[in-house]
Amino acid sequence: MSQTEKKKITGGNKLVSHYSAFLIGHLAKDDGVHERMMSIILKEALAIIYNAQRYVGGRLVYLDFKDEPKLIKMYQDEDFKYFKTNSNESLKKFYKKNII
Repeated sequence: MSQTEKKKITGGNKLVSHYSAFLIGHLAKDDGVHERMMSIILKEALAIIYNAQRYVGGRLVYLDFKDEPKLIKMYQDEDFKYFKTNSNESLKKFYKKNII
């Protein structure tokens, strides 16, 4: 994550070292799930998170998934950005900020 992105997320507060976030983990792991269905499931999950954010706060949503081109494209199409790769599990992590 770039320093500019960190500033946007923290509001410029340099003392912040942790972020409140919602995790969407392993969405549609079955390879037989159609991309359109995965997109619908993602939109539903985000709608629930949007509602929760109004009550409990948080600026980020992040997700982890297998390194598969169709998943990367789908998440980028939904405005998620690359965060990091978990080397011991080879999972990609993407995030989306200020979703409410």
